[in-house]
Amino acid sequence: MNIILAATDFSKRSDRAVRRAAMLAAAGGARLDLVHVVDDDQPERLVAAEREAAQAILDETLRDWPELRGIEGRALVALGEPFDAIVRSVQESAADLVVLGAHRRALLRDIFTGTTAERVMRTGHAPVLMVNTEPAGPYRKSLAGLDLSEHSRRALAMANDLGLLAGTRLWAVHAYDVPERGAMRLCQHRPADDRAPCRRGRAAGTPAGRGAPLRPRPR
Repeated sequence: MNIILAATDFSKRSDRAVRRAAMLAAAGGARLDLVHVVDDDQPERLVAAEREAAQAILDETLRDWPELRGIEGRALVALGEPFDAIVRSVQESAADLVVLGAHRRALLRDIFTGTTAERVMRTGHAPVLMVNTEPAGPYRKSLAGLDLSEHSRRALAMANDLGLLAGTRLWAVHAYDVPERGAMRLCQHRPADDRAPCRRGRAAGTPAGRGAPLRPRPR
């Protein structure tokens, strides 16, 4: 991993993401690009003022934060919609990983347009790491949710290639729905002499159109 891009809106949520990105950059010897997006749908005077202020804050962060000492870094200010500007910044910097902070929920907007992270994932080509909590050190435990598809295999391989799984204990989890689980639970609470229909139902399988047949579990 050569280049990490961390997007920040200068909130506490973004600060956590920057700290995690700094830890990853220090561990892997990667360059860290910090990007802040300024809304350009406003008067030019305000855009210029916000851009200048953002550049100063980013420069100060790279210079003064203890977590970023000794790390090669760049401060970038992009204009436009957050998700689009982040994707453009990733392409321009050829970043290997994008690090984002947790999203502040806005229910209706999220339903119709999706969160910034979701839109970056959909439209960008770099993997995205979302940071939800304050980093206390390197990752020690990892959990991979797998649906046994090619997409989940590639996601796990990418996490490994980026070094995100290095030194961690990995749990792989696959969840599946049990057909007729409700009927099986009901049978467990019936009197013993009233379970014959349930057993016959299990042996015969489920009705057509209601899922795969149930097979007795070997003992």
